[in-house]
Amino acid sequence: MIGIYVRVSTIQQKDNYSTDVQRQRGIAFAESRGEPYTLYDEAASAGSLVRPEFLRLLHDVETDKVHIVWVVEFSRLTRDTEDALAIRKILVKHKAQVFVNDVPMDLSSPEAILSYNIKSSVSEYERSNTIARTTRSRRRQIDDGHQSFSSILGYDYTYLSTGKKQWAVNEAEAGIVRKIFTLYGEGYSYIKITNFLNDHGFRTKRNKAFTITTIAKILDHPEYFGRTHNTAGELIESKIYPAILDPEQFGVLQQQHLQRSTKAILFREAKSELSGILRCAHCDARYYTHRAKPLTQANRSENLITYYNHLRENTAQKQCKNKPVYIRKSTIDDFVSYCYRAHIRTKSLVKMLIEQREKESVLAEKELDGQVVTIKARIEGIESRRQKLIAGIAEGIYTVDDIRVSIEKLNSEKVEQQTALSRTESSLHEMRQDLDAMVAAFSDRTIEEYESADELKRRRIYQNVIKSFVVDDHWIRLTFITGRVYECPIKHIPQYLNAVQAIGETKGFESNRYRWGDLAIDNNAFKR
Repeated sequence: MIGIYVRVSTIQQKDNYSTDVQRQRGIAFAESRGEPYTLYDEAASAGSLVRPEFLRLLHDVETDKVHIVWVVEFSRLTRDTEDALAIRKILVKHKAQVFVNDVPMDLSSPEAILSYNIKSSVSEYERSNTIARTTRSRRRQIDDGHQSFSSILGYDYTYLSTGKKQWAVNEAEAGIVRKIFTLYGEGYSYIKITNFLNDHGFRTKRNKAFTITTIAKILDHPEYFGRTHNTAGELIESKIYPAILDPEQFGVLQQQHLQRSTKAILFREAKSELSGILRCAHCDARYYTHRAKPLTQANRSENLITYYNHLRENTAQKQCKNKPVYIRKSTIDDFVSYCYRAHIRTKSLVKMLIEQREKESVLAEKELDGQVVTIKARIEGIESRRQKLIAGIAEGIYTVDDIRVSIEKLNSEKVEQQTALSRTESSLHEMRQDLDAMVAAFSDRTIEEYESADELKRRRIYQNVIKSFVVDDHWIRLTFITGRVYECPIKHIPQYLNAVQAIGETKGFESNRYRWGDLAIDNNAFKR
């Protein structure tokens, strides 16, 4: 029986031989010899031996069902030199003939082996070169303004005689696009736009109902204004999509879109020292600034006060019962400020903590270095076992079916180990960076910068020196990157601050909890 192997590369879909052409030539070859044939048809890269139809072909060769293998060109078999050697040995062992486009291929003589090896090396080179060339070509097209999408609402395409796509405006869909941008410009939210379109019977490109995600993607497309992004993310003129909307309105609408999508985050993150840094110890939700009347009835006549609000956004966070939900901003800001000053001015303590962290880092580095060596050895072992299995096929020790599962398992193990190696090396790098950041954060000039800093600058300082800051059942717990911890009941924070003012803040904390400088505070009052 003749095995006709038909393959189209997934890397280069349009090559010299389509699947139809390959089938026709293979069937014509089999009919000219008057022999039955079996088609092995797939779309897969020849860079891998693990191809379902090709493995089925090799299995049929091993079981003597197929004695002739036909391919339209040598590269259909493989583009990997190691796989090519294993394939040749299987074919030679079972005395299977190979025909490349009706021309027999000798696999046994020394000259034929040399020719076979050269062809496999050339095929591997061509594959690598094709990948690099295709990537460069694609990036060049995008940078020239030829960024395209498989489907985009408002446009249809037709094929030119050259085989390239030509995009044109679909006026029916363009009306939907204009309506979406008009509604958004009038202040409609994503959900309101979605409901409006669905209620009026409008449908997406694939004739489905609109969703919030669909609306967001449409609003993010500069193509509707005749623009597109290059590989650097910069806006350039689109050479493919004609404008549906007025290009002069692009800047206005994009600015409005940016402001509306980031307004809440800008308010929460940028205007307060500790917004987003303060978190819930139970559900990890962030506390953000919120302005309202004083919570106590006695002080309701005061002006608006800013609080840190426990913002619960997802289902798990909404079920959280941690208290308090609101904490006065000035109370928290003052507490962190005093803790930071006290900590950074206790030079001997900071120095001791940094030295301790350096020792811990050295030990951790040794451990991680050992893990790196171990993982690399595992990867080498996995690769060695994989090569032995492939060699075993060539030598007839194993069949393809025998090792298919084993090779796939080894490939999976190798990927897992490479991921673990990357994660370990990343951890090592991050640990060294953390130590450098700690030393820089507690340098002599830091306190001077802190004293003269505004809220935003202090926020950046806090982001560098605070490891965690949480609210836990009416208690507050502040942990610096040095490992130093300060915690107390929220309601007693004013008592701490008054104590500090009475004795002078320069003395700072001398113990981990409930004591400020030389002034002892009744610890029993703070026990949970």
